Amino acid sequence: VHFIDSVTLRDKSLIHDLDLGYVYLVTSDHVDLDSLYGFLHPNIYRFLSKNDTYEQMKSSGSLRYIKDEVLLDKILAYSNDCLAAEARSTSQESDYVKTEFNNMLINWMPISESNRRYMSFRTGILWDLRFDSSAKQLETIDTKPQLDLLKDNRFNAKVILQGAELKKCVKELAPVIMRRATLLSNTVKFMYTAKKSGEDLVEYLEKEHK
Repeated sequence: VHFIDSVTLRDKSLIHDLDLGYVYLVTSDHVDLDSLYGFLHPNIYRFLSKNDTYEQMKSSGSLRYIKDEVLLDKILAYSNDCLAAEARSTSQESDYVKTEFNNMLINWMPISESNRRYMSFRTGILWDLRFDSSAKQLETIDTKPQLDLLKDNRFNAKVILQGAELKKCVKELAPVIMRRATLLSNTVKFMYTAKKSGEDLVEYLEKEHK
């Protein structure tokens, strides 16, 4: 239940930003791509169902020792709801983000945003490698001069879309933003259903099996 709460909180934050980005894109007569991309996060917060104990009980036949049929029904409902939420999060939503959504973001991404993500990725990699003994040799790569160069304003000029170019951007980008927000919203609904099943199960256990 706590895991579901943490994922839905982050997903709702993503939905909020997608809404702002969508409205900004479709209602403006000129669009600053840097500002727009501030709302379009590539993050994916996947919900993974952790029902290992239940699956072990099911495969070993241990569930037959539970004589309380109401309890069994609640366990089954919780398991099924978690699996449905996981499918929405990992299959439908994640697959869409990793393909059509990210592909369209790349098509319209300004160089300044590309530079920012590149610098974040490279510095993050170098930091993580400090804890990875198998890749110590990469720590010797000195990329600081190159990364500093990317901070130069010459490579970070704002890109303003208007007229025909803006219309093309709206036509291509608005539907994928809408689709991602819709998938996220449905994932949140599925996770709330799983959360309710989990809370019902806990409440029943506390009441009937103290």
